[in-house]
Amino acid sequence: MSASRTAPAPLRVVHAIVFLGFASASVAATHQELLQLFRALAQPFNWGTPPQPIACAAGLASALLGLGLIARVVMGKAVPLWLSAALLLSFGGSLFVLGVEPRARTVPGANVKCLEQAKVLHAQLNAPLQQTGRVPAPDAPAMGLSGESPFYARPFDPLAWSARRVKSAEVLPEGAQPGWLLVQVPEDGASFVITAVGIDDDGRPAVLRQEGKPIEYRGAYNPDTAQ
Repeated sequence: MSASRTAPAPLRVVHAIVFLGFASASVAATHQELLQLFRALAQPFNWGTPPQPIACAAGLASALLGLGLIARVVMGKAVPLWLSAALLLSFGGSLFVLGVEPRARTVPGANVKCLEQAKVLHAQLNAPLQQTGRVPAPDAPAMGLSGESPFYARPFDPLAWSARRVKSAEVLPEGAQPGWLLVQVPEDGASFVITAVGIDDDGRPAVLRQEGKPIEYRGAYNPDTAQ
């Protein structure tokens, strides 16, 4: 039986408005999760906390059910009870968004974490450089990078921080991924340059820059600091 089979027309309109309100509230509450889901599926790489599955399902369901409700009202048909119940269930599912604690969901926020790791690696390389006069290998056992990377490969495959020795820290190497730290060391091994590979707005890896120039963390051997 329809929820409004015997109800007068004004009451059916009120019913439709109320349940459209539930649908709109659900979509509004979950739109950030849906946007995160879209980025994860459409772009090669993405950043930030993955979307909440139940909230995404509730948002999508609310949008589709809301369209179905509008279609029935426009055609002058009664609204089935199952449609009203499904809209209420979707609204309830959208409340799961309240438990989401999004982190690094903006491009600048994710890239800042990448720069922080570049600073960590700089300290790890510079200390032994000042003691021995040579830059240690970036992938040496003592050069471990800690902390969770905010970057993911499509759709939600987490990427780890990775230090890579390269010929030029200004050029994005082939196969580069967000979270790579590029280390350029000259032949004498007495200095180094670090740049960070972050992500751009289109989900592509990019050497992080400021005013068009790569952000560099440099170190050079100073005999006066050797112990």
